Amino acid sequence: MTTQQQHDGLQPMESQDSDFIGALAALRRAAVKARQRAFDTTGSVAIVKDGKVAWQKKDGTLLDGPK
Repeated sequence: MTTQQQHDGLQPMESQDSDFIGALAALRRAAVKARQRAFDTTGSVAIVKDGKVAWQKKDGTLLDGPK
């Protein structure tokens, strides 16, 4: 039996390493900026919905193809 906890990959693991503290928040800020830039330049963002690629407009509506 191991003392190490199992990780399901869905929730971020807690880390005491100073190199990783704040990294998750920085990645989230970068993702928000990237989505905003995509909306501003193309008007939609590619997402995966039900195992298929779809494009989401800023108002939340889904498109079948890039528009």
